[in-house]
Amino acid sequence: MTAPPEVAKTAAVYGEIRNPYKTDVEIQTIVSNGYKTVDFHETSLDESSGITRMRKLDYPILLKASETIELVRSGKHLMLYDKLHHSGKLDLKIQFSNGESQTVVVEEKEL
Repeated sequence: MTAPPEVAKTAAVYGEIRNPYKTDVEIQTIVSNGYKTVDFHETSLDESSGITRMRKLDYPILLKASETIELVRSGKHLMLYDKLHHSGKLDLKIQFSNGESQTVVVEEKEL
């Protein structure tokens, strides 16, 4: 995760999200104990204009069986909005379409 200044209300998350199941599932939502909103975004280059654009991807997000989504600066990533009054570790809870959920602890790093 990008280490934002204390006054920052947003942050980006990079890493991986793996489908731990042998069947396709969808990510229904992701919630955080430190931010009000967690959105999927994708950054892409408009070949004709040379301009890089970021767009929000709507839930649900399909994960094929055993697929891993790479969360990177110039591709898909998570955006965290509206920082809550929170101290301590940052957790993200991923809710899957099969009713299961997975909680991950986000490690804060400088880029």
